[in-house]
Amino acid sequence: MAKCKIIQLPPRYTAIEFFAGIGLAREGLEKAGVDTLWANDIDLKKCELYQSRWGSEHLCCKDVFDVNVEDVPSADIAWASSPCTDLSLAGKRFGLIKGPESSAFFGFTNVIAEMGDAKPKAVILENVCGLASSHDGRDFRTVVETFNALGYSVDAVELNARRWLPQSRPRMFVIGLLNPIDGGEVNTSIRPDRLAWIHSDSTLRTHITPLPKPPALLTTGFTAIADDIPDDSPLWWNSERTQSFLDALSSIQKERCQRLMKANSIVARTAYRRTRSGCRTRPAGCRRPRCRQDRCPACGR
Repeated sequence: MAKCKIIQLPPRYTAIEFFAGIGLAREGLEKAGVDTLWANDIDLKKCELYQSRWGSEHLCCKDVFDVNVEDVPSADIAWASSPCTDLSLAGKRFGLIKGPESSAFFGFTNVIAEMGDAKPKAVILENVCGLASSHDGRDFRTVVETFNALGYSVDAVELNARRWLPQSRPRMFVIGLLNPIDGGEVNTSIRPDRLAWIHSDSTLRTHITPLPKPPALLTTGFTAIADDIPDDSPLWWNSERTQSFLDALSSIQKERCQRLMKANSIVARTAYRRTRSGCRTRPAGCRRPRCRQDRCPACGR
């Protein structure tokens, strides 16, 4: 028999996904060698989009508090991108416990608790960085304590997509492991003080995962990939809508925008339109109740 070299392929892990949305976390998990066995979300529209990409065989479209644990398969990882509405700095900051949406986190942990010995080896909570400061850090502590009560040691890191893509999207990840690997260093670039304090609290069970140094934050790249839209394209805003948006900018952002407009070269930048009660720019004096339309019928913004 001819000699041959046997190549051992890396193992593929399995995951169950809570608050799956349209399946973006699953997309990343697949590329990392993780097969998603089951997913859950409450939003019917998101479930439709999820099904169009991944199929409906393993999708459970219902309130996480109504999930039957007998329908949840055992897996290596449980991923939860729970609602951030009550934790975000752009929201009303009701918090993790009293927040009508962010409290869904406890529906997720209830399922993990009911799984008993079949619970995953790792649980991962992905959320906005506002979780770290919500209620002066008490909500973050609650997450760590809840994971501890389930038998998991905890680490937490903060990563920004801007390290890999020309988009700033900072998120924090709280990682619980049944069998943690310790020995890492508190790197302030991914474990800032607002997260790192948990490792100095003796009442909490934590570990510091050894991780490679992440790449530096990108400072260029978006202009090169932005669509080159013709000047007469209907996609461009008209002058009235453009001025309406400029008027809603803060003084710092307005100055930055004017500086870019006076530059000799064409550059592309992103802009954030904050929503207040359904109105994207929420001009002074607007009292329009919450709506879901693209533009507020009261002020046209």
